Amino acid sequence: IQAWKTKCWTCPLIRDLQLKEDLEAGRLAQAVALLRESKELDQNDPRLAARHSEKLIRLYQQLGMEQEYRAELIFQISAFRQGNLEFVNMLKNICEPEEWAAFREQILQDDHRRVPRFPFLANEGMYQELLEEIISSNSVSAMDQYEKTLGKELPLQVRDFYADYLRKEADSASCRTHYHGLVNYLKKLRSYPDGKELAAQ
Repeated sequence: IQAWKTKCWTCPLIRDLQLKEDLEAGRLAQAVALLRESKELDQNDPRLAARHSEKLIRLYQQLGMEQEYRAELIFQISAFRQGNLEFVNMLKNICEPEEWAAFREQILQDDHRRVPRFPFLANEGMYQELLEEIISSNSVSAMDQYEKTLGKELPLQVRDFYADYLRKEADSASCRTHYHGLVNYLKKLRSYPDGKELAAQ
């Protein structure tokens, strides 16, 4: 069996089976070495490389390997698109405020936007920036998602966004379903300062 594994070692599935054996047997040092090797072997496949990196992060954390844990988090966030803020928050939790400010700026300047933009801005309390980006995207669904927070922090700007949305959509409200949706936004608009007056226009 070992000879067969060696012959087929470049196949990710074979290495996954060996990793499973190592983890089940508690051979964590061997598991770390295998994942490092797999990350190199599969570096041209972002999906596989990201998965190896994720497993390394969790093993480093479990083993208390602080320097490796930190370095792998930085690599993961810098190299691969993130589906959520889990690893971002893990890195933030081990950074000093000044360090995190620098990392945050790097994330914001990333042209590839590997970290989901709207959740990150909300998580960082950057409400004005979040509002501006939602307005720029013209996404009413995004505004709906963050309305609870933005409506509290920046109520007038959120009100104006919904007022503009209603003005634009009113002309194309040709079916009952669309009209019903606009009625819900009118109710939403009326809940804001001077919203009743805007809704009546």
